[in-house]
Amino acid sequence: MIEDAREGAATLGRQASDAGRQAMAQAGEIIQGAARQAGEQASQVATNLYQQSSRAGDTISRYTAEQPLTALLLAGAIGYGLAYLIHRRL
Repeated sequence: MIEDAREGAATLGRQASDAGRQAMAQAGEIIQGAARQAGEQASQVATNLYQQSSRAGDTISRYTAEQPLTALLLAGAIGYGLAYLIHRRL
């Protein structure tokens, strides 16, 4: 009777161990899939941001070429405003 209980406990232990291994393998696959998906999304966001900044740079360059005096005055005003904000904080 004790031997039967010992064998039953050993069988249950092996089954629990196998179930634990399977659960860990599934969790690992889920985590890898989520990490892959997050990497792909980050890549897409970076590509979109690069394209938008490139378009903004092109727009600013075109505006500066068309309106050099206005662009110079605007840049000076922005610089003055930033200097004022920095000086005010110190």
